[in-house]
Amino acid sequence: MSPFNQIRFNRHFAFTVACLLFLCFSGIRTFAQAYYSVNPKYIKSKLEDNNCLNNYKPDYPDTTVSNLHEFFPRNFLGNIGISSPEYILNYHAGDAGFRLYPSSLSNDRLSEKQVQYFRTKGPYASVNGMAGSKQLQILKFIFTHTYKDKINIALRFNRYTSKGFYSHQQSYTNNFYLSSNFTSKNERTGYYFYYLNNGNKFQENGGIQGDSLSTEDVSQPKELLGVRLSSALRNNRENQVMFNPWIKLNRSADSLDKLNSYLQIKSSFNSSSFIYRDDNVNSNDFYFLFYHDTVRTYDSTSLQKFTNELNFTLLKGKRSKGFSLGYKNELNRLWQKTDSIFMNDIVFADAQFSNLIKKDSLNKGILLEDQLKAQYVLNGPNSTNYIVENRSGLTFKYFFGI
Repeated sequence: MSPFNQIRFNRHFAFTVACLLFLCFSGIRTFAQAYYSVNPKYIKSKLEDNNCLNNYKPDYPDTTVSNLHEFFPRNFLGNIGISSPEYILNYHAGDAGFRLYPSSLSNDRLSEKQVQYFRTKGPYASVNGMAGSKQLQILKFIFTHTYKDKINIALRFNRYTSKGFYSHQQSYTNNFYLSSNFTSKNERTGYYFYYLNNGNKFQENGGIQGDSLSTEDVSQPKELLGVRLSSALRNNRENQVMFNPWIKLNRSADSLDKLNSYLQIKSSFNSSSFIYRDDNVNSNDFYFLFYHDTVRTYDSTSLQKFTNELNFTLLKGKRSKGFSLGYKNELNRLWQKTDSIFMNDIVFADAQFSNLIKKDSLNKGILLEDQLKAQYVLNGPNSTNYIVENRSGLTFKYFFGI
């Protein structure tokens, strides 16, 4: 070793030792702390729906790891982020009116029915990150805080990425929403608001070549198998914003049994696009029928939906019983090869009932709830369509007095 290299080596070694000693001594004087409240009344939440009718419920953070294996709502072998069937049974019916055929992307998007509003006694944050094989990365983040017990802001962000099992199966998913709710000091006015963004982008390989696997194919890595498409890509985007101001028509009273009346207006705008692209559509032998144009693609769909809603609500006491009646107008602009306009006029009614069955000395008991929803389309392409739905629930170990 030359003297010059020996001097450089000695300097590098001395610098490394100095850094390690600094980290050791500094680590003695530093510490980290994770804190969460044990108060079951610390955080409350409710889902986006008929906001004046629905009440907040306790949403105490789950600090156990008993369900860690269920980190994602799917029970089949497939790549995260790509089109996949929804095996999780959902009992809730969609709203009456115009809607596209449900796509196989519900596992990787946030719907407006999943937007949450919070009320907290302080800040709350939760971060979950996971990594696995095939460059699988999952990040789930949520933060919420209520300022002076009046205005709340919440942020939720989900990100999923994966290389996939087979060739040309990369996927990216980003979901985000910002929600806020406000109640004035005298509880006479307030609002609900959210902004929702879904982004889902993934490659499509059309499946493996051939209709069966040989013994040699099974033993070799899946990414080495030939696929039918090499440049196909789907890009799905969704943006939605909603503003829901409300006003209490009567003055606040000391009696808990008095009926309270509310008037609320809800306006929302949704813009969605579903784009499919394949640069080698002419060269590969995959499509039995297709349209090819250098200016536009016919394998794309876009939808703009604008809704306005007027709602009158009656509530008794602390929202144990309630009834709501309203009218909604929706305007839909759909592009599939050509532009189409759909407009519907809808009337709806909602009712809810809750009852305390049992309560112990710890302010914890059993809650029985029943919700009824009815919608009817008065005018438009979906005229005479209707929805009637009843949901009942029994909650054990429910905390009261919130």
